[in-house]
This record gives sequence, structure tokens and C-alpha cells, in this order.
Amino acid sequence: MCYLCGVIQPTGNRAWLCLGANWEEERNLAHAEKLLRARFASIFFSPSYRTPPAAGTSILVAIAEEERMYLNQVAWLCCAETEETVRQTLKEMERQIGRRPDDKAKGVIPIDIDLVRWNDRLLKPADWESDYMAIGVRLLREQQAWADEPYLLSEGAGLITK
Repeated sequence: MCYLCGVIQPTGNRAWLCLGANWEEERNLAHAEKLLRARFASIFFSPSYRTPPAAGTSILVAIAEEERMYLNQVAWLCCAETEETVRQTLKEMERQIGRRPDDKAKGVIPIDIDLVRWNDRLLKPADWESDYMAIGVRLLREQQAWADEPYLLSEGAGLITK
């Protein structure tokens, strides 16, 4: 059962996503949220927020004069799909929104949708420990009434308390 929404799921998989964009940010993040809401019935989003690029991010010479801030958002979902199915779905959504293989090297990110945590398994520790993830988790917990559920505050729920 999904502890956030009470929906009974055959496998009850839980996932944390981190979304970010630094190119046409508002449009692309809104498009990603729309696609994710259409695909996953039990999904919850933090409000969006801006963060500076992570250390080591390269920026094209053409845009180097103005450091590109990221617009980020965190999502929590509960689903019956497998991890691999969710991962493939996210990559397809990135392509639909305009993400190309060479975007990261250029420092121009139309959209990035990362599967950070799957159930109790941490897939991207650096993202999970980052400020940009912690901000989103905090914002999501603050806006949701279910954040006070004892289960959701436990280690097993996969929430961080930064």
C-alpha cells in the first residue's frame, strides 16, 4: 500500500525523483510535471526552486557570461512498475522534452529527471546528499499533510531531515 495516498499497489514501490533544468526552465519543468502526473497516479511534487549549478558543471562559452541557475523540483511516487520500467519511462520523457546526449557536456540542460532512490535503495548518493535534493524534500514535506505520519518520518520511508 502507498502510505502517502492509501492506494493499494501490487508491489508498492516508492521512488524519489529529482528534476532540474537550466534552459527554458519554467516551460520544461512544467512539461515534465505534466508528463509525470499523466503516467503516475500517485505522485507528489515539491514547489519548484532555484539553485546554482553543481560544482564541476561546464557552461558553454556562449552563455558563460551569465551563470545559469537551475530550476529544481523533487517528486515522490508510489507505483507498481519495476525500477527498470520507471527508469526507461523517465529517459523517454527527457527525450520528449528535448534532452539530447551532448547537452550535459555543453552545460545546457533542458530537463534532467533522475531516479535518486528506489524503495530503501539509494541509487544516486551524491544527489540524495545534495542541497538541491534536501531543499525539495523539505518543501515537499512542508506542503503535504501526510508528512506527519510516523511511518514517513522513519528511516524506512526514505525521507531525509536536512
